[in-house]
Amino acid sequence: MFRGGRGRGRGWRGGRGGYGGGGARTSVKQATMGMTQHGFKNRVESRQLSAGSPQGYARAVLKGSHIAGAGSPLSDVNTFQIMVLGLSSSNASSAGPLIEFLKKKVDRPVCVSNSRVEHGRVFFTVRSHEEAQILAALTPLLYNDDRIELRMMSGGKRKENINRMSVIERSIGEFVRLNFDPQSKALNLAQIQTKITGVELDLNETAITSALWRVLSRTCPTIETINLSQNMIHTLAGFPQAFICRSLKNFSFEGNMVKEIEQLDYLKNLHVVELDLRNNPVTGLPKYKIEVERKFPHLRYLDAQEIGLLCGFDVPSYISGSVEIPPSKQLFFDSEETKALAIAFLAKYFQLFDSDARDKLLDAYTDDSCFSLTLGGETKLKALRDLTKFNRNLIKRQKLEERVQLLRVGRLQINQMIVELPKTTHNLNMCAMDAYQVHVSSAYPIICIHLTGPFMLGDEKLTFDRTMLVAPPSQRLGGAWEAVVVNDQLHIREFTGAPTQQPQQQPQPQP
Repeated sequence: MFRGGRGRGRGWRGGRGGYGGGGARTSVKQATMGMTQHGFKNRVESRQLSAGSPQGYARAVLKGSHIAGAGSPLSDVNTFQIMVLGLSSSNASSAGPLIEFLKKKVDRPVCVSNSRVEHGRVFFTVRSHEEAQILAALTPLLYNDDRIELRMMSGGKRKENINRMSVIERSIGEFVRLNFDPQSKALNLAQIQTKITGVELDLNETAITSALWRVLSRTCPTIETINLSQNMIHTLAGFPQAFICRSLKNFSFEGNMVKEIEQLDYLKNLHVVELDLRNNPVTGLPKYKIEVERKFPHLRYLDAQEIGLLCGFDVPSYISGSVEIPPSKQLFFDSEETKALAIAFLAKYFQLFDSDARDKLLDAYTDDSCFSLTLGGETKLKALRDLTKFNRNLIKRQKLEERVQLLRVGRLQINQMIVELPKTTHNLNMCAMDAYQVHVSSAYPIICIHLTGPFMLGDEKLTFDRTMLVAPPSQRLGGAWEAVVVNDQLHIREFTGAPTQQPQQQPQPQP
């Protein structure tokens, strides 16, 4: 929910004095430019970027001054000097590693000369204006924990362009300072070109969007929501640079001109939670919603609608028109007997799994049981990185010997690995569960149990998917377990939210 400002006209709708004002609570659906009926929810704790700290905002300025070195006489009108600012002392100790890093980031050879280090700054030159532009297109860039911005500056027409960009950045800064709402952490830039006079603002121009992100990272580092509706935007090429605004996660592009689904790839390195593309041509593409949800795993709201976490399928019209599709369920059991066995088994299993007595799970497996653990995504979280030595993701593990080694076979190997895993906490009442018989035999039935939901791994909240094949225990166990695990596959990934439908509370029998 957005809130209007008091007496400053900074609200999103209605009232006297600009956008709104008056201090009334204003939902986003009611907003003049409209983002979502729910408001941009699930705000996370902001991580402020200190523009003045050495670890904060660093800048690298491409100075097209047409000189071969700082302070030297004019020598070659076709060379452009590059000056790198804001580097930490360790990164500024030598120009070579930085130059090699930049060369690897461009898709064509760049001729660099006259590199040197002076007073904590790195200088070098490139031979053409085109090469300087290629480097400038990398902005912003992260180099060994220093955040780098690339900006070209030169004489002549380039000087005029730099003067123009300085005016634009200053105008954007003044507008942002007056209109950013720190309470809702939101900024309304709808129809921005009509609100800032004296300059031409085209948000399809990467230089202008770069200026915007620089201003936001300095002026309002806690920003979470930005409304860019009705700005004639047709390309999002300048939006990867928005990552310098670390808390920004909610975007409205309502009423713009985005046509290709591929344009959304420019937002994939951002943690997008809400996205509004209503009244853009792209929304008319086949499978638009499915494609958007696939690109943004953390997305919770799309085009003012909350996204459910249940699976969806494309059903042909000739089927959907003649067959009644049953409603989705949070819990599914093929019989009351299966339900009773699955709930009793899982209650006992996870009570031990979440305790310091995991060694007692030894008899929950057999000498022929198999267990594997896989991780989803790029394992950026520390809790996931600590598990990479167990990760049997077949996409990442190409060598046969690794795949064989990471497959635990037999109850001794399985229990040894389970004991090594960090402490966990599961709440089965927050999980979705399916349990059904897959091998119909009165003598030796096998039941498949699939469980998915949030859990705690140490201090980190994650999502797990676990599939078990369980069967009646052998006689030697003396009935200690209701069933034993024949095959066990555990998949862990970043937290994506609680189940859409809350399951009914199930009684958990005491082991």
